[in-house]
Amino acid sequence: MTETFEYAVVGLGALGSAAAYHLAKRGHSVIGLEQFELGHVRGASHDSSRILRHSYHTPNYVRLTKAAYDDWAELEADSGEQLVTVTGGLDLFPLGAAISSGDYVDSLTAEGVDFELLTETDVMERWPQFLLPGGTVGLYQQRGAIVPAGRGTALLQSRARYWGRHREHSPCSRCGRWATTTAASVAGDRTYHCRRLVATPMPGPTGCWPASGSTCR
Repeated sequence: MTETFEYAVVGLGALGSAAAYHLAKRGHSVIGLEQFELGHVRGASHDSSRILRHSYHTPNYVRLTKAAYDDWAELEADSGEQLVTVTGGLDLFPLGAAISSGDYVDSLTAEGVDFELLTETDVMERWPQFLLPGGTVGLYQQRGAIVPAGRGTALLQSRARYWGRHREHSPCSRCGRWATTTAASVAGDRTYHCRRLVATPMPGPTGCWPASGSTCR
């Protein structure tokens, strides 16, 4: 059996589900393919929470976090659910830290993100549960938050299905480019032709691997 879509998304964890959601919402025809059941616990997107923060050590990362906050706000608006819980975020840098606080300071400053730089005494006065070694530097960013990883991924899948389609238990046995068509062959009996293939699988023997002479794109 052969079906044709504009996009096939292989792997429906957080990244694949988000890709399918945004593509389908923009009006593209999308098929999402997951080798396990939706919401399985074998990936990296299925815990109760993850950190959402601006504090990173390069300006490019900080720039990406701005888009991440916007994306979570968009999903909240679409789903009608509150997903972002702002708690404030504290990064601690002991003497000899592998990445210095200066890298964080420079990156946040370059991107115009407000923060507080604290001594170890400042930190322990504000959060007395900490006992920090001398010379520790604290960096506090008030927009630090937690987001629900598993629930967020499920919402992305649900909203993507509103505009497109998903198939679970559909490992991609072959993916690549044949002539002028990109295609994903699933479970041996279904072939999906598409203009673009987005591959976001967990690596492994049952993941998306190129067939001989083809390229996974």
